[in-house]
Amino acid sequence: MSSTPEIIPLVEYQPSSISRLKLPEHLAQRLVDNYGKKISLESPLFQESTDWRVTAQGWVGWIPLDPEVALDLRPR
Repeated sequence: MSSTPEIIPLVEYQPSSISRLKLPEHLAQRLVDNYGKKISLESPLFQESTDWRVTAQGWVGWIPLDPEVALDLRPR
């Protein structure tokens, strides 16, 4: 039985807040490591309840981070 991943939509050049519950730290690190030129990610400092600030940098497409979470990068 396959499950559908949580899809997080992002519109290029529009910053979005993403909960740390939806994008845990290990996936945020994977995003920066593998897609750092396509995505800008500002991490919350010293506050575990603070959301990530994520911005698509002019790239449109699909980023599967793991079987449970994927980013859908959309044009403006």
